[in-house]
Amino acid sequence: LVGPLLEPDSYFNSTVVRVASFFSGVAYIVHHTGGTIAYSVVTFHLMDPSTVALVSLPLAFQHLSVFLKYTKWKYSNYSYTCVVLGLEVWFQLEAVYLLTYAVDEAVVALYLCLTSHYIWFVHGCIVLCYEIMENRKHGSPSTGETRTKRSQSLAVFEKVVGVDGSS
Repeated sequence: LVGPLLEPDSYFNSTVVRVASFFSGVAYIVHHTGGTIAYSVVTFHLMDPSTVALVSLPLAFQHLSVFLKYTKWKYSNYSYTCVVLGLEVWFQLEAVYLLTYAVDEAVVALYLCLTSHYIWFVHGCIVLCYEIMENRKHGSPSTGETRTKRSQSLAVFEKVVGVDGSS
């Protein structure tokens, strides 16, 4: 999120990143539409909230794992992407199972959410492969020769805000 704001010229310098970011934005619109319908289904008691709870669990863990993205560990980007992709598979399995007994409105919401999550799953795989290829091209992260765009943006953000990164 901070990368495009602080380094707009260098953040979207790759066509792969631009196309992936576009599809990610489309997925956000589809996802929030489906989420609004799903929320309405539960609010108006068309489905029991306890039946929807298990499908919400991997989504909660995805939101809880965001801190991995901002740690100073050299493999934080890879670990975050792999954890989120694993949780994504879990969400998709739970959502497909929920489709078997959901009401019609919930089915529409689930299909919208599944569509957006399929887009994000492909997006995550593409970004992970792209980061691995870029790090191999410009030096491995284990030798400290290069930093990802995210860590560069975070360093610029810390400098602007005045946070000391050495603590």
